[in-house]
Amino acid sequence: MGYGNIYSGTEGIYKSVGCISLQNYELSFEQPFKVYMTPVGYGFTMLEAAITNCLYYGVDSIWITVNDDELPWAKKCVGQLGYDPVRYIDRFSINKTDQRKRVPIYFVPTFTRYRDYCDNYTFGFINAGLMAKKVYGHVSSYCEPDYYFFSSPFGLLDPKQLREKRSEFKSANKKSLFYHNGQTALDGIHLPMCIDKEQLERLKKHTLSLSTGKSRTTGEYRDNGLPVFERLPPEETLKGKRLTANETYSCLEEDEFSHYDLETFFNIESWDDYVDYMSSDLKVNKRSLLKRKYVLHPMTKETWKNGQDKTE
Repeated sequence: MGYGNIYSGTEGIYKSVGCISLQNYELSFEQPFKVYMTPVGYGFTMLEAAITNCLYYGVDSIWITVNDDELPWAKKCVGQLGYDPVRYIDRFSINKTDQRKRVPIYFVPTFTRYRDYCDNYTFGFINAGLMAKKVYGHVSSYCEPDYYFFSSPFGLLDPKQLREKRSEFKSANKKSLFYHNGQTALDGIHLPMCIDKEQLERLKKHTLSLSTGKSRTTGEYRDNGLPVFERLPPEETLKGKRLTANETYSCLEEDEFSHYDLETFFNIESWDDYVDYMSSDLKVNKRSLLKRKYVLHPMTKETWKNGQDKTE
């Protein structure tokens, strides 16, 4: 029997969480399944690729913002936990899996106060971070995450690039901004980035300041003291639901982050982008890090050959 090291998990004092958004995205391939369930490798989907990026970055938990109507799809696509790839196999232990670090995965809704007001796709990352901060904060203010790693299912990259520079993420300036061809997430590209608590609160306030409802006050008051409202024109109604990533992230500056370049990256915003990825040499397949149980009849090479023989 292997014995656990009492210093396991103490390589970093700060806590970080992964944030993924699945709400109100506009991409559609006109398929009978959700876009984030599109395969990007053998038995591997876009959503699982985004979770794998979080695992390679080294987060302690993963929070996914998803609408109520899509929650069953997301739960069926992903299990309840993943494993840290750095501590997946302990070669110095009798039982090689003793030191595995489990990373729980949580599905959270949009806060009621933000629903149908500013719940755009980009705000889904912010909402996941705010939910993680609130839940951990109920335990203690010392349990609140220090950093929030944003990972989009529509930005495909080789997670080994994150693994190679993981020691740099945990030292010096931990706020990370990833570049590809001179562009970042601040330019509206589905690249990952990591922010701190102050930036998360700034993003929330900035998004709320740009959002509008269906009406506004005229400055006049009724006899009973209540304000008089007037309906906004269609182009100004619910502006927060239509905010782009550029507008949401406009309050952040590149000088606040540590900069890292990614050699391979694919920004999936159309079917042609997906075709370019599938025709490339990059094939992401790290399903062993995710604990899935929804596959009742996995397709193996033997079952595939048997099926071929029966049809012939």
